[in-house]
Amino acid sequence: YGVAADDAAVAAGVQPGSPGAPIVWEITGTHVAIKMVEWARVVHMQGRLLEDPVKEIAALQLIGTEHPHVLGVSEVLQDDKFLFSIMPFCRDGDLFGIVVRHAEECGGERGMTEPVARFWFRQVLWGL
Repeated sequence: YGVAADDAAVAAGVQPGSPGAPIVWEITGTHVAIKMVEWARVVHMQGRLLEDPVKEIAALQLIGTEHPHVLGVSEVLQDDKFLFSIMPFCRDGDLFGIVVRHAEECGGERGMTEPVARFWFRQVLWGL
């Protein structure tokens, strides 16, 4: 959206903002993570799982990008096949990935040490 998108639409001979308007990408130099969920999977699993991608995105939009301890969603896009949520890039991944990595490092015998678990638990509480 914006002036560049409107100019591109006019140049293509379509109304700005219409579905046929060309997509204009702007390079910002900011790293983001893009979560892509298939609409067919969302519809098929609706009510069957504890996870609901639509509710998750709504909650992340409510949080926004201003919370100091929770990464919200910057933007949400969709097309006929996919729902895309654009979030700030986190180099070390999400908390679930960190827990799995700790378990793999010790061969699945034990999880995090108590000080590490305490650190992450504190992070979760600050997010609430």
